[in-house]
Amino acid sequence: MYFNLLAAEGARSSVDDKARAFNMHGQNSYQNTDDPTFNKRIITGDETWVYEYDVETDQQSSEWCAKNEPKPKKTRQSRSKIKVMLIVFFDYRGVVHHEFVPEGQTVNKEYYLAVLRRLREAIRHKRPHLWADNSWIFGNNNAPSHSSLIVTEFVAKRETKVIANPPYLPDLAPCDFFLFPKLKYPLRGTRHESIEAIKSNSLNGSKGANFEGDNKDLY
Repeated sequence: MYFNLLAAEGARSSVDDKARAFNMHGQNSYQNTDDPTFNKRIITGDETWVYEYDVETDQQSSEWCAKNEPKPKKTRQSRSKIKVMLIVFFDYRGVVHHEFVPEGQTVNKEYYLAVLRRLREAIRHKRPHLWADNSWIFGNNNAPSHSSLIVTEFVAKRETKVIANPPYLPDLAPCDFFLFPKLKYPLRGTRHESIEAIKSNSLNGSKGANFEGDNKDLY
């Protein structure tokens, strides 16, 4: 008997394809052939919503069915309105710093500046070799709060090297094509009973992950 794996119709971008596109893009500032350690010194991050319940991907909800057997009907699920914002930074070894934005707080330039202060402390403790000679490279994006004057002055005053994600291509940022899908995949289809449960499970997808090996196109 032959079986087919049935999934909902629709295009699904692969992480590998996006990583390759990122590396082929003409404005890719993450490549520096003169310095083999360049990419491994980059620490980049962004914010994303994590939900009390998020629907499964087409791949997760697919089922094995006998050939010519009608596709089983499923109850349509919807994403929960209960959510918390996660800010996370990572490098080729894994997550360097993460925190959750308090409910009602906007990630404005002042708040993001405070986040960067906490990130620097995390780097000092978790990546002392990069902190000691100030050799870490900050992968930033052009969101208003991330690229504001007080943020750029703060970074410049500390002589931190900065590179920007490709402009106008937000889905090619490392967080979007690599980290966030890795974090959110195991959370999909699971209901969390509280905000605290969301927070405690939000980084499960990064535990034991081989960041360098899983993303060879970037590192």
